[in-house]
Amino acid sequence: MTQPGEPVRSGEFLIDRERALKILARYQLESPLLFPLAWVRAASAAGARGVELADGKDAFSLRFDGRAFTGPELAALLSHLPEEGSEPRLRELARGAATAVTQAEAVLIASGEGASRVLCRATKEGEAVAPAEDAEARTVIAARWPGGRRPAAFDATIQALRRRVIPGFATFQGASTPVGALPHGYWQRFGQEGLAGWLSPTPAGLRGSELFLYHWGVSCGQAPVDLAGHPDVRAVVDAPDIGLDLSQGKVLRDARYDRLIERVGRAADAFAGDAARRLSRVLPAIGQWLGDPVAYKTWKEQLTGVSESLDLDGVLLDAQRYFALDAGTAKERLGDLRRWGPIVAWMRATAVRLLGHGRSPQSDIERVLWTAPLFLTVDGLPLTPAEIERQFVRLGRLAIAERAYAGDAPVRPIIDVSGRRQALELLVGTLGDRVNP
Repeated sequence: MTQPGEPVRSGEFLIDRERALKILARYQLESPLLFPLAWVRAASAAGARGVELADGKDAFSLRFDGRAFTGPELAALLSHLPEEGSEPRLRELARGAATAVTQAEAVLIASGEGASRVLCRATKEGEAVAPAEDAEARTVIAARWPGGRRPAAFDATIQALRRRVIPGFATFQGASTPVGALPHGYWQRFGQEGLAGWLSPTPAGLRGSELFLYHWGVSCGQAPVDLAGHPDVRAVVDAPDIGLDLSQGKVLRDARYDRLIERVGRAADAFAGDAARRLSRVLPAIGQWLGDPVAYKTWKEQLTGVSESLDLDGVLLDAQRYFALDAGTAKERLGDLRRWGPIVAWMRATAVRLLGHGRSPQSDIERVLWTAPLFLTVDGLPLTPAEIERQFVRLGRLAIAERAYAGDAPVRPIIDVSGRRQALELLVGTLGDRVNP
């Protein structure tokens, strides 16, 4: 029997490794073959601009730029597993490696540049670090399969990489486009308050916001959220500072998550503000294009989300002018209408929700909506809710019509209420009980 303090084995490394493997049991991935997802997180945390993936018969590998791993960091690889005190790039590298060595013959990690470049070879038995002999400048991580035979079950991992890596970050070797795609719609990239991703208007007819959440570039959930007091949006967000459960696949709904929702709300405000500024520049031109019946039909469909048939006579009456347009210009104009129509519909719906029945704007985003050109006259001129209210106060009445049925009216300007239900809702929301549609 040993005495207290008597050494049982020389070498501190074996004791640390035993402790690390016990920790790994608490930090297990959803599946042992999903170790590449941890390495994608490590690349993102290292500041990589992108990741190149290679799925071969004898090995799986990935390459990325960003901050390199040093020899001392790789020599103590598994010591970086504990959540507390570990850099994310090191923790995720270790998490992936510790899982990969249970599936692969060996894990090879080459990192650094020139004389400082090192190679770490990790197996179940331990790690060994030596100078690297390759001329690559990027970090290269490879898992070599036992006997040079890739497991068939790794197909599911490749599909997970295609499905779960944030759009645009990873590319398979030999492919011309990155993996992943944003959901259908108009998306705008953003980056603020430690967040990065894309925002899109909530489609016409839908209420509430939807969050597609990523942690260091890997998906960890999709859920409806309530952005109270902010515009409804769809948000694809990479949020490194949120908490995950032990499987790294689900978000912890804690104070960090609550702060994330607040930041997404402010990003939605900025998105709407930017849309309002850009709309002020493009809407005068759009208003003039709507004299064409095909363009008007396209605009109305985008505002309402409903496709309508177009009366053939309506096309033929203006066919000579419409089809005399340069084909490229006409196509580009219809593309702009399809892009901006849903944004106008979204901003109208947001104004209806936030401004209430005749309530004066209070918050910054409400003031943005109050002064945004959310309407056109039947003559194609932009109008803001603030301008409409001033007109109503001055004249005591408003003239509204769909452009096709405008005709003459005793009051000018005539407000175009294409997308009638939503337009009238917004007018009531703007002017309150003074409007009786």
